[in-house]
Amino acid sequence: MIRLYLDENVRGPVTRGLRTHDVDCLTAMEDGYDCTHDELVLARATALGRIVLTYDDDFLRIAHQWLAESRPFPGIIKSNGKRVPPGIEIEQVWQICRDEEADALANLVLYLPQRGK
Repeated sequence: MIRLYLDENVRGPVTRGLRTHDVDCLTAMEDGYDCTHDELVLARATALGRIVLTYDDDFLRIAHQWLAESRPFPGIIKSNGKRVPPGIEIEQVWQICRDEEADALANLVLYLPQRGK
């Protein structure tokens, strides 16, 4: 089962929509990690065994750095955020959560399509 850790920039309608699909979501704000450096957010998500959902390109740099240092992380789902309507983003993330195993996403960055495909 995939459990998500939502970066502070993930929109509220996306969080609520994922939860209506029974996706296990924890937001950085709920966990007290909003307004925190992205590397600490990834470290927290890793400690909790949760895949990060983010709009932030900084996570890509951090992921590459961690991989170069052989530091494992549960995975990152990179969304295009405000360029994609919330309903489409919810559907794309839900499909990943429904169809993938958490272990298969370890140390990977998945990019959501920019449009509803």
